[in-house]
This record gives sequence, C-alpha cells and structure tokens, in this order.
Amino acid sequence: MTTKKRRSPGEGSVFEFTTSKGASRFGIKFTRTLDDGTKKQVLRHRDKDNRPWTTKRTAQAALRDAMAEVNRPGYVEPSKLSFGEYLDTWAAGLRLAPSTTSSCEKNIRLHIKPNLGALPLAALTGAKLSAFYRKLETDGRRDHRAGEGLSARSVRYVHTIVHKALEQALTDELISANPADRANPPTAKQARAPEMRPWTPAHLRTFLTWSADNSPLHAA
Repeated sequence: MTTKKRRSPGEGSVFEFTTSKGASRFGIKFTRTLDDGTKKQVLRHRDKDNRPWTTKRTAQAALRDAMAEVNRPGYVEPSKLSFGEYLDTWAAGLRLAPSTTSSCEKNIRLHIKPNLGALPLAALTGAKLSAFYRKLETDGRRDHRAGEGLSARSVRYVHTIVHKALEQALTDELISANPADRANPPTAKQARAPEMRPWTPAHLRTFLTWSADNSPLHAA
C-alpha cells in the first residue's frame, strides 16, 4: 500500500477555486516565520501585477518563488505606509536645485497623489502604474486646458519621479521590489522634444512680404 506524502507545514500548497463567473483559478498558501519566531499564514490569489493564476503549473511556480523570497535573508514585510505619505517624506528630503524640486513637488501634487496617493506602497504594481500613465496621456492636464492629455514627455517625467521615489523606498527596505521597473511609460523616443525647424531664407522673405502690407509691427 502506498502512502501519500503529506506536505510539511512550511512547504506550502496550491489550491483551486471557482470565481463568481464560474472560471477556474488557482491560489497559493504557505507559512512563514516572523522575526520574533511566530508563524504567519500567507494566502494569495493573484501575482504582484494583480493577475490571476489560471493553471496549476503557474501557481506552483509562483509558490516556489514566493517561499524563496520570504525565506531569504533581509526579506522586507510589505509596508502599510501609503504612497502619498511616503512621497511627502521623500520629496522633503530631496537635495536638488530649487527649480527641480519645485517641478517635482508640483507633479506629485497635481498628478501622482490624486491618482495613487491613497494606495499602500505594497499595493503598487507595474500594471497599475502603466494604467496611471495611460490616464495621464488621456486627460491628465490640470491647467486651463483641463481634460486634455499630457504630452508623452510630461508623462515620462512623472514616471521618472515615481521610479526614483520607489527606488528610495526599496533602499529604505519598505518594499522588496520596484514596481516601476515593470511599468510601461512612454518611451524615450516618444518623449523626445519636437525637432526645431527654422525658416529658410525663402520662408522669411514670404513672411516679410506679407507683413509689409498686413502688420503694423512690420518695422519691428
């Protein structure tokens, strides 16, 4: 008679469940030991980018990765600090030129905190950041042209701020990975400033001919 081997408590397991729409999905469950020696059960239904596991194999791979992560030396428990609260602390410690700091704080106030500020640091994912960037490109302006989208260059600058702030959060051991590394902001090529095309002598002559008869500022 063959006896089925039972998993040890710390080995973890994969389980199958059915969503409200009848779809089959998989989750992972394991136990980790905290710094004070107590045990904590971890239960997850989705990956770090909020994507469900649709096969047992992908869930098993995720279980192995998760257990290796939480058991490695220096593992950081996801922080409950909100992204907005962290941004305030991070921005206050910047050592940049006043104009750069002012621009950074303006983007945090107008764009980042209204959209992402209430989220815990641990809840930020590459997918959420990518969706945020798309939203800015669609209706991100907050000036007299509110409702229009920001330029690719402006959105990439916002991404630079988000990435640098989260990189510092990683250094401060508040998160275990930088979700901005997995986001999709506008590319450097898309964000490149339009090429300057100065007038040719022919263009200038055409303009001066027109202004001589049509503009009171022609002499200037």
